[in-house]
Amino acid sequence: MIADRVPPHCIESEKGALGSMLLDPTKIGEWFELFGATDIFYDLRHKIIFEAMAQLSEENKPVDIVSVSTVLKDKLQDDQTGGIVYLVELSDCSPSGENLTFFADRLREKYTRRSIIRNCTSACSEAYDAESKVETVLDGVEQSILAIADMTAGKDENSIQEIGRRALARMEWEYKNGNKPTGLASGFRRLDGMLRGYQNKELNILAARPGIGKTAFVMDVVANVVLDQKIPVAVFNYEMSYDSLFIRTVFSRAGISRTKFLDQRLTPMEFSRLGDVSAKLAASPLYMEGESEMNILQLKAKARRLKKRNGIKLLVIDYLQLVSGVKYTSNRNNEVGEVSRGLKMLASELDIPIIALSQLNREVEKGKGRPPNLSDLRESGSIEQDANTVMFLHDPDPDIEDKSSQRVINALVRKNRNGPCGDFELMFTGDQTKFENHSGIDPADHPTTR
Repeated sequence: MIADRVPPHCIESEKGALGSMLLDPTKIGEWFELFGATDIFYDLRHKIIFEAMAQLSEENKPVDIVSVSTVLKDKLQDDQTGGIVYLVELSDCSPSGENLTFFADRLREKYTRRSIIRNCTSACSEAYDAESKVETVLDGVEQSILAIADMTAGKDENSIQEIGRRALARMEWEYKNGNKPTGLASGFRRLDGMLRGYQNKELNILAARPGIGKTAFVMDVVANVVLDQKIPVAVFNYEMSYDSLFIRTVFSRAGISRTKFLDQRLTPMEFSRLGDVSAKLAASPLYMEGESEMNILQLKAKARRLKKRNGIKLLVIDYLQLVSGVKYTSNRNNEVGEVSRGLKMLASELDIPIIALSQLNREVEKGKGRPPNLSDLRESGSIEQDANTVMFLHDPDPDIEDKSSQRVINALVRKNRNGPCGDFELMFTGDQTKFENHSGIDPADHPTTR
């Protein structure tokens, strides 16, 4: 039985690490850089001794055998830790402070094993609980294992020093490169000019009435990313089959009329272009997922695996309202709010941008031809709250009969936490389901801050 076995540990490495820090107290800071506030020691004596050393270091007092012994005596922990005799023994366990990294690597491995055992034991207990939801147990296991992996990486990416370093590097890059995207370029120049590309850790909402081209637009973005930039992307689509979505994307990228294809009027050159684009898309780092029903925990689990195995840099959800929550509620607004918050947290966790398509509420249909606004997002004000950016697609001439020919679609950036909002024009060819940059000049060349 696991309960009868002694957890993995290495007392000699713990003694060596403490000895290294007694010989060179500056190594205490290095220890915190490696492990933060994580309690890495297995032996209770070593935990107490390290806490005394850390206290002295924080108070800018000398850290040596005498001072550590004094702190332990003041806390009435001297006898519990072996007193000054044991501290002398510790100082003899390492030849110098430079050996700390060696001991730290061994202790990291033992701590990781103990953490895995502890989390898996907890998961077993929860799995036996008939009242616990399987999805909740799985989500907890994945998060705990990822947290262990982050700790074993030995780097605190959220320390103020690391944040400052990244911020300075970004500011220097932005100053040198002007309006070039700092995030993932969409391929649509005016959008990239406003958003500076899709940024990591951010949730981006794309909304429109049915039939305007939400899926077509986002798949053009996806094709630009996977084919032009060779960057891995995952698409979770719940409305179309994988084959249909793939075929639509091929026709859009090739710039070939679907109607002309069905009428068997393609030239040999056009047919060859379809085959070429299809082969390139099939070889690209594009990953398609989707089921008829999926809740937010299942979505997060799949996204984590795609990030771990395939290194995805962008996640697309088509569309948000088709993802269900896991909390029992009769209020649809609360359920959609749970999903939008889950996507926001997932973007931060995976350190990637997420683009989520959204429906609009029925009120927008009452004002036919009226441009949508933030209050038109369907079923939840939480979507607007959680989103870093919100963009609408709007057909300025909805009564036009020929939807297959090329026409103007307005893009309306109505929320942008890190930059300007504004409107700009895109060209949309219906029978190719293809969006393109508008070649003319429009007011979006000079967006206004909202």
